[in-house]
Amino acid sequence: MPRYDHPQLDAELTLPEAAATRRYGSYSTLRNRIHCGQLPYIRKDGRSYLVRVADLEALRAPESKAAVDAAIERIVAAAPHLTAKQLSRLAPAFVPAEVAQR
Repeated sequence: MPRYDHPQLDAELTLPEAAATRRYGSYSTLRNRIHCGQLPYIRKDGRSYLVRVADLEALRAPESKAAVDAAIERIVAAAPHLTAKQLSRLAPAFVPAEVAQR
């Protein structure tokens, strides 16, 4: 299944729900990632962990160049028209880290 294909990246899942998808690892793997700080979470009812689908997707193995290019094409095709001012506000978010640190 291609990466970033989830319709609701901001959706929240419990750990059992995330583990049941068989995309992100087992319950214990996800819990370990929370405890070592790799996976952000919020507490539900003071006990259960909730994790965002976007954070789970970020943990998955890197995709091939072709898969990344296909994802970019889907994003570009779905993106609304932006004004010059909006583009200038967004541009800094797409500067490679090594360039931004100079």
